[in-house]
Amino acid sequence: MFHEDWFLRQIEMYIHAIAQIVFGKKSPRFEQGERVSLSPDDLHYLLLPLLEEGRYCEAEDLLFEAAGDGSDLSVLETGLDFYSRLNTLTDSQLEAGSFSREEIREGLDDLLRIHRFDPALFSDTKSDPKE
Repeated sequence: MFHEDWFLRQIEMYIHAIAQIVFGKKSPRFEQGERVSLSPDDLHYLLLPLLEEGRYCEAEDLLFEAAGDGSDLSVLETGLDFYSRLNTLTDSQLEAGSFSREEIREGLDDLLRIHRFDPALFSDTKSDPKE
């Protein structure tokens, strides 16, 4: 139980550090009316229904497809919101959607690399208190 709570907090701090450093935002969450400048199909609004339906892997695939070559930082910003929302779910909710907290962290790291950021710049949250 302690390990799971610790990991959840570490991921949330990691997300907030990225949001603050890259976007100057205190929260990775989108505010009402705030839109991502991707396309008319707006990635953010495509991801939300998938999250609500527990289709986390499909949503993550869509996110990485939109990331492409990493040239559009709005995809990274959307990804922070996506992973922040996933991180608020219980472990059993994540499991029901074939996802895990470790995959949240790995996805964040992969998304940062696509956008040419070194994940180590934001935090050293990979250390585990059990080690």
